[in-house]
Amino acid sequence: MEQIKLFEEMLYPDPRSALWEMVSVQTGERRKITMEDHHRRFSRVKLNSNVPEHVRNGIAIAANLYIYSWFVYAFGPMADLQCLATLELALRHRNGTAANGKKPRFRELLSNAVKQGWLVDAELPVGLIMPEASKDENGQPVDPTGSETNINDPQRRTKELANSLPDWRNIIAHGQFMLFPPGNRLLGLVVAIVNQLWPNPESGPQGDR
Repeated sequence: MEQIKLFEEMLYPDPRSALWEMVSVQTGERRKITMEDHHRRFSRVKLNSNVPEHVRNGIAIAANLYIYSWFVYAFGPMADLQCLATLELALRHRNGTAANGKKPRFRELLSNAVKQGWLVDAELPVGLIMPEASKDENGQPVDPTGSETNINDPQRRTKELANSLPDWRNIIAHGQFMLFPPGNRLLGLVVAIVNQLWPNPESGPQGDR
């Protein structure tokens, strides 16, 4: 059960943070993760220079929540929620105001980014663990863009994300979350998507910008 930390324990690591280990790829040696290891994972965020300041601020807040989950383990899901809220903010800024004045939902914003060609699988992190996408009555993943799934589609993973990330956000926002070990996979994914929305000028245009 979660408890309010005592004043004298404010700067003590959450006991759950000390349960995790790191394994050397070269030697297979295992050791306990340290606070320095934990900080390093979330402090290496690299956003493109032309990402708007308010989006950069949202990413920094998410990264700091992940960092401080060393002291309060339950900050992890809150950091996930901040990541996804910042992604919605970025997409809303990139999409602009709808002609009818209505604000599109997160799912619609992601779907439009895929349709516009702003997002491609090649720019997503390697080894990404996909959150589970919504499925139809036959148990098949639903593509919110309305197109058929093709294993050779260069946007196959981004189309799945357009469905699964809003579901993930809604689960956390409604308080139905589990305490997984805080990881940088979601943060890295969101940063990769944001950087696709605002690519560095030298990288050339991707879609109509």
